[in-house]
Amino acid sequence: MKATEERVFKVKNVRNGTELEDVRKELKNQGATIKEETPKSGEWKTTYMERVIWKVKAENRTWEIPTRILTRTGNTVILQQSPTCDNCHSEDHHLANCPWTSILPDVKFKISKMRR
Repeated sequence: MKATEERVFKVKNVRNGTELEDVRKELKNQGATIKEETPKSGEWKTTYMERVIWKVKAENRTWEIPTRILTRTGNTVILQQSPTCDNCHSEDHHLANCPWTSILPDVKFKISKMRR
């Protein structure tokens, strides 16, 4: 049921944290509310340029993810469908937020290897 209301996507080509604010404002103007962010708001660093994942809930079920948003800095931020989680192959979360690492703590998922 949630698949029609929630969308998960990757935010790419972000050059500084203020550009994410521009994207947030544009999505809000379109009736979409951000439910989850990876990394969380305020934790963005240049190392996250290709790894920002957002889950949003749209008021209108027919809302589609915009492909590009122009920011105040003149940079174009690109929005793409979320990558598939390497652990459970879901598309609704970032690998760092995979719930299976907590459900099955003894299993050596890829993320367990990355944290060492």
